[in-house]
Amino acid sequence: MNALILNRLVARTELTVDLTITLWYLYRGYTKELKELQDKDPTFALSSNPEYLVEYEYLTSDYQPTPKSLKLLGDVHYVESWINEYRDLFPSGVYSGNRPVKGSRAACINKINKLLKIEPNLSKNVILDATRKYIERARSQQFKYMTSADYFIEKDEARMILTYVEDVQATGSAGFNRGTIRDL
Repeated sequence: MNALILNRLVARTELTVDLTITLWYLYRGYTKELKELQDKDPTFALSSNPEYLVEYEYLTSDYQPTPKSLKLLGDVHYVESWINEYRDLFPSGVYSGNRPVKGSRAACINKINKLLKIEPNLSKNVILDATRKYIERARSQQFKYMTSADYFIEKDEARMILTYVEDVQATGSAGFNRGTIRDL
């Protein structure tokens, strides 16, 4: 996060710098990176306890963004930072018609950004879990009739991904392999 964004967020939240950084990392799904930062700096670890963000209603008790934090951070969806992780879930060498199922990076970014404007409560983790579930299903059918990464998000105003999001939210992400499927 650059200093300009950090200063704007601190001013908008009225939280400490450390709590704002924590909120930002959790919002973007960077829990591993946050943990590494907290491990390196014990002072930061004490002052960046996510429980404070729960208390101030920026996060739910399971550390998911609340509408309050989504409103604050909603205009800063850095899809570009994790779109490759999304596309890498789709296997290389598999085609849908004459198109690779990975889809184009630009189309995926545009369609995810559009999806997040329509469904602002979706997190990176839910999107990735829903995608993993879809790919597991497609894999069990030898990738027959698999759609491309960008069409999975949206094609002609239809959003297949939302069906899988509902399933993940209803049943949790258990019951499928959470590993990345590459080059199958």
